[in-house]
Amino acid sequence: MIRIIRKNGDLATIARTFSCGLAIIFMFGASNTMAQRTQPAIKLSSKQQLKKATEDMNGMKAVLNNAFNMLKDARKKQDIQELNCINEALSAIKGLMRLSEQNFVMLQEAVARNDRRTAEHEFVKISIAHNKINDLDGRVRSCGGPSSGGTIDGRPRIELLKDSDLPEEDPAEGLQIIHVNVERPPSASPFF
Repeated sequence: MIRIIRKNGDLATIARTFSCGLAIIFMFGASNTMAQRTQPAIKLSSKQQLKKATEDMNGMKAVLNNAFNMLKDARKKQDIQELNCINEALSAIKGLMRLSEQNFVMLQEAVARNDRRTAEHEFVKISIAHNKINDLDGRVRSCGGPSSGGTIDGRPRIELLKDSDLPEEDPAEGLQIIHVNVERPPSASPFF
């Protein structure tokens, strides 16, 4: 704790002054960030937002269909671990799709009413869902482990790459079991 000692002021007055100063700084900082939030963050028109949201929705539906196809393949292979991994990601994708479809309807209504603020809000929600679904698509694709291109009959294919400056012979080849003398060595000092 820092103690401030002044001749003509007590500690409580100094603490109040310091607290008021901090409060003023935080209020100006908060009002500045609130002023920044009121400015439009998206430079697209409402029609462009609707077009981009439509493209995002189509992309999300393609990811959903791809996940269902991978789930069907995992069921055919009877790979429980892959099946559980895909199901986990697929349930998140379906939930995000359901929310995105509702947000898309609200975006269309906001564009029809010419309500720019609501349209931007719904567009941002759809864009965030699109990004999250793309992340989940990567997770679904990695559920099967390494791709089958690196395996032969289910076993991993190993390629051995060696530098040309490494020796060809086995370095442990010349080593033999050496008999070690375990007797006590002679005394090095004549005083013992």
